[in-house]
Amino acid sequence: MAITSGTSHRRRGVSGLMAALGLLLVLATPVLGDEAGAAEGCPGGTSLLVTFTWDGAAFAPDGGDPMGVAVSGDADLAFFASGQAVSALVVTAGVETRNIALDAPETLGSVAPDNYEIFGGEPISALGFCTGEKADPDSGSSASVEVAKTATCATLNQDGSATVTGTIDVFNHHPQPIRVTWALDSVFAPDDTALGRAVVDGLLGLELAPEAVASVPYTVTFDPDANTAFNNFVDVTIERAESGEARHKIYNARAQFAMCDEPVNPPPGGGEEPANTPRGSVAGGNPTPDPGLPDTSIGGRPSLSIAFLAVIFVASIGLVGFRAVAVRRR
Repeated sequence: MAITSGTSHRRRGVSGLMAALGLLLVLATPVLGDEAGAAEGCPGGTSLLVTFTWDGAAFAPDGGDPMGVAVSGDADLAFFASGQAVSALVVTAGVETRNIALDAPETLGSVAPDNYEIFGGEPISALGFCTGEKADPDSGSSASVEVAKTATCATLNQDGSATVTGTIDVFNHHPQPIRVTWALDSVFAPDDTALGRAVVDGLLGLELAPEAVASVPYTVTFDPDANTAFNNFVDVTIERAESGEARHKIYNARAQFAMCDEPVNPPPGGGEEPANTPRGSVAGGNPTPDPGLPDTSIGGRPSLSIAFLAVIFVASIGLVGFRAVAVRRR
């Protein structure tokens, strides 16, 4: 009985210990969950300008005042244009709220939660805009790249649209390989109205070794809408190639371009004939002499002034000869 009694006490002691551990785990679980999903605000050196909330159909500014920011698109891919340069975004998707820094503070940009594994494929429910100095994100990979772009003049197509081409360069500064997860090229009017967008397929999924550089061509066809000058803008996101951990940053670059000069064609149906080249202008070849002036060109008839000079020359020779004869007679 003593053994039995002792065994029973030990069992009750083990059961009590297991219950205590279970209670501790239950109490600790919410704490660990809150820590993993701790909400981030604007990065250091920046401050919140305004937050937009997705209402199921559009983004609406909290409090009603957009503070000079316009948000379009949807909860899977949002576009923004701001009167002030934006340094970072605060994205809420699912249970996560993280700040996404812009590599260069910009008035234009886009964000897609699918480019960051932390959001688990959830759509955006709230989007905040931070202004201030250039900042780094509070979480995510430390991978770093540099992005630059060029743009040619835009050619006009027969249907009235225009096409611009150029290159986008991505330079991997990180000591580990990186992968490009998103590259969106957009054309904007001078007032920041979006005129056309295209995904840069040549960059999607591209992996770069450390210190490697990739130069990829792009093409965007857009509606010029009576504009002649434009801004070309690209957004690029990356992740570590080995782990898939995303950099919580949007790398951006822009280039300005204009419409290509078009030759002036005569109007269809027989317009006015082009005017003759005026006398004295350079049109290639020798100019046609004016009928009212002496023709001094090669192959023309000798002018009066040339004939007169010839007579004087002959008379001079005769006078010299006459004087020579007179001297001999002396």
